[in-house]
Amino acid sequence: MSGLPLAELLGLPSLSRARLLAGDPWRRVGWVHVVDVPEPAPWVRPGQLVLTTGYAWPRKAPALRRFAEELAAAEPAAIALAVPQFFETFPEPALSVLARAGLALAFSSDAPVVQEVSPLKGALAAGRPLMGRGIPLERALFYYTRPEASALPPARLWPGERADLVVFDRDPLEHPEEARVVRVEVDGVAVFTA
Repeated sequence: MSGLPLAELLGLPSLSRARLLAGDPWRRVGWVHVVDVPEPAPWVRPGQLVLTTGYAWPRKAPALRRFAEELAAAEPAAIALAVPQFFETFPEPALSVLARAGLALAFSSDAPVVQEVSPLKGALAAGRPLMGRGIPLERALFYYTRPEASALPPARLWPGERADLVVFDRDPLEHPEEARVVRVEVDGVAVFTA
């Protein structure tokens, strides 16, 4: 199939905050399509990256599984769900069905439709489904921030190396809902201080 690898698309500024939750980051994407209708399958074609807020997704598990099965049958390359918007996390019934079908699943905490931009909320949204499978929060956050998750080149935190850092007022692993950002550095330069 022609197209770009999903990893390259996730490196674009408009998708750079999306994180891969499941699937192959090198799966090829031939088209990007925004779909937020109750029956998206007729509008989805093989190889598409489907962007959605989940607005029209069912809320009950059995209906959500059927919805995901119909969506998977359309053979998109990947599904990107904006969270937290209409779902706090990628819903487990859909996640299971779509992952079994081999789709790449990504999500973002800062899609333009989201009221509050919060990387920590995005990390927690990523971590909760994994934690529900018995993976500790620390490991879930590792998966969220690893270079393959964002299609970024591997980074090292060494003296003299530039880095992007976020400093919290308390341990975000101990108090994830209460932790507040007090400093942000991008490429080693402070861009925010509380």
